[in-house]
Amino acid sequence: MEFVPRSLKEIIETEGILSEERTQGIICHLVSALHYLHKKNILHRDLKPPNILLDHNDVAKLCDFGLARFMLTGTQVLTQASLKGTPLYMAPEVINSPVIPPIYNHNADLWSLGCIAYHLLCGKPPFDTKCLMHLVQMMKDQPIIWPNTVSAVCQNFLEQLLQKNPLQRLTWPGLLEHEFLKNKVYTMDMDQNEEIDGSTEFDDIVSPLNSLTINEDTEEDDDEEEEEEDEEEEEEGEEDKDHSDSSTSHDITSIEETTEEDLRSSQSGWCSETCQELDVGCDKTNSSTNNTKSGNDFMSEEWIVFLRQSASEVVSGNITSMTQKSFILVVLSPLKSGAISSKLLHYVVTVLAIPFVTPNVQQTEKDLITQIYIETKVIPCLMQAFSNAFKSPARNCVSPVPPDVIGIQELDSLESVLLLIEGLCLDKPIECLKQFTESIYFLKILPLLQKCLSLSHGNTHLVTNTLAVLILILLYLPCNISLVQDIVFGKHLEGRISNVELHKLLRNNDDPSMRERTCVLLLHMTRLNPNCLSEIWHQTLTNDIEFLKNDSCPNVVQAAIYTSELLKKTPFYQVETEQ
Repeated sequence: MEFVPRSLKEIIETEGILSEERTQGIICHLVSALHYLHKKNILHRDLKPPNILLDHNDVAKLCDFGLARFMLTGTQVLTQASLKGTPLYMAPEVINSPVIPPIYNHNADLWSLGCIAYHLLCGKPPFDTKCLMHLVQMMKDQPIIWPNTVSAVCQNFLEQLLQKNPLQRLTWPGLLEHEFLKNKVYTMDMDQNEEIDGSTEFDDIVSPLNSLTINEDTEEDDDEEEEEEDEEEEEEGEEDKDHSDSSTSHDITSIEETTEEDLRSSQSGWCSETCQELDVGCDKTNSSTNNTKSGNDFMSEEWIVFLRQSASEVVSGNITSMTQKSFILVVLSPLKSGAISSKLLHYVVTVLAIPFVTPNVQQTEKDLITQIYIETKVIPCLMQAFSNAFKSPARNCVSPVPPDVIGIQELDSLESVLLLIEGLCLDKPIECLKQFTESIYFLKILPLLQKCLSLSHGNTHLVTNTLAVLILILLYLPCNISLVQDIVFGKHLEGRISNVELHKLLRNNDDPSMRERTCVLLLHMTRLNPNCLSEIWHQTLTNDIEFLKNDSCPNVVQAAIYTSELLKKTPFYQVETEQ
């Protein structure tokens, strides 16, 4: 292991613009490193000044391979959740990909190399902005302004590397033959087998990305299949609702409307509070250069700066980018890099939620944004982040951490995630709830939702948000009642059965919404399966519901009355009340 005292980021901050000769030396070292990686079919994917170290002789060392990825031989194309790295150095084909998920190859690293060379020579990146929305738009519409202080050979090198079209970008093997680098780059000799494989691989690497059209067709086919499935499920959901007990339909509709109004109000209140904080301390976040921070901390700070600015743009009424799939994918990309800070998660959710509570945003625009969120899999990404938030590497803990020892910031982030999911499920219930329930099974996070419901005396909003989504599942996807039952009954909780403590939820004194939503949850569970609660029911729960008929909150009283009337039609409730 070698100690290298400084990063290129520090050099830029202290010295500013570097000479062409010094820049050339650094770039040659980086090209040597990338040549070796790409020969091995490995993409770095996060090429930026903080990840480049310099020794006392200005020899550059490429580091931090946390986002590196192996490319499959033959296709030489990365797919599936490949939006990684830092926005300022992301290639256009990554940010403005025509397909979802984005498709790109090693040329994305070479764009980042060009950005670094430009930054060293000009003192700033080719597209210098702190707002993701502006960055996406600039990459799409604005030409790069070339420096007039460098040689013609150097400028040509920059122009060829920073081609927005990856098929026109300077690449292997022509990169090594460019006058700016020729005979100045060290390339490691391969053994005979590697050399043969390498030549074949480079032939494949520089070939056009023909798979783009194939993937586009595949994506369209997948979308059509999903749309057909959604339509069928929506019809099933409507049929199930039509066949519900007609005697309680009027009451259930009333409760449904009250609950939806409550959810929308809580979502609006949360976003309004968040919006007020957006402009506070923005520069402080960007100015921190504490060398003790980890790579993830640096990445979080970089992303938070971008997300703050983007959120401010949306608040001001500029929502154009929110209707673009490519922009939403960029916003979601931090969620796909494993564990992220709770603060960064909070800002990702904030940017996604703001359009729905911003004045003057038309309902048609909100509907379009919701549809974009469905197509870009926002809910599965949020659920992945939700799952990761229960894991804490900092505590050296391998197993999921119980909610009662998770920090306040983590709990607040979980609350915001579920609150946004609620809002989306209210706007597009069938499609969004389908993604939500599928994520629960795929990520195996049913125990985490059970644990969320155990916080009746902790973060009450997290509990009420969880209850709300479960109610929506019963309303719009009644075929998933078994999932809700498993959560409420505590099944699959680490191999044992531990019922959610309904008594504590019904008698919670801190939040009337918790009492109301628990009643509504029990009402709809009973409506769909009259005997489903019989195994866990006891006299205490009966007394709780009857007690809530005299609650100080009108909504709670109404919910308790409706729930009591329906439960009285079941044998177990009647028997218990007679005792």
